[in-house]
Amino acid sequence: MTLTYPDTFPTMRSAIDIQEIYFALAPGVPKFQNAVRQYAYDHHYLGGVGGPPVRPPLRVQALVLRGDQLHPVDRGRQRLWRLKRKMPVVEINGKAFG
Repeated sequence: MTLTYPDTFPTMRSAIDIQEIYFALAPGVPKFQNAVRQYAYDHHYLGGVGGPPVRPPLRVQALVLRGDQLHPVDRGRQRLWRLKRKMPVVEINGKAFG
């Protein structure tokens, strides 16, 4: 919150104080946030037709990848191997990563 809204939350402590108020008002939020993070980590996407814990109304699916998990993938056998196993492959500046 301090990086996104530096004028509203000038310090980390001010952001933590507001977050604690949110969590006190809605105690299920931290558990929900952790469930969303874990689902994104395990499945590499959020949304779409199914997929708990969140189902967006427009059924939009977003690919979620961690930068430290991306490795270069050649355009031949490695790419096909990953695609057959429904593992994510993304193109960044014309190069394949997965």
